[in-house]
Amino acid sequence: PDVREPNLNLPIGWDPNTAESGWGESYNEAMAAIGSLAQLSVKDRDLGVPPANPSDGDRYIVGPSALGAWQGQEGNVAVWLSHLSSWVFFEPVIGWQAYIEDEEVLTVYKTTGWAAGISI
Repeated sequence: PDVREPNLNLPIGWDPNTAESGWGESYNEAMAAIGSLAQLSVKDRDLGVPPANPSDGDRYIVGPSALGAWQGQEGNVAVWLSHLSSWVFFEPVIGWQAYIEDEEVLTVYKTTGWAAGISI
């Protein structure tokens, strides 16, 4: 099937059962990561509980004292991927930038965590 990553519309429908090279799952994971993190914009960074009805590709920076599916993921980027019916988490590295939609600020990840951000 033609499965697409929701943010950059990258193909992620590689079927590992038909992959001749044996790297089908790695390809899917790489495309999901690229599409999830390129031009990073997150809905919120204060939530500790995942929203009840996320849309495909919704992204959040997990807030403090996280619970449920987000427990233990504080500060990481959470991405809802509908084709997996699951949250996927990415640990930020120094220099990552993200636009925080509900605050209308641009932030960067530093050694001390996500910066307060600047209005743009």
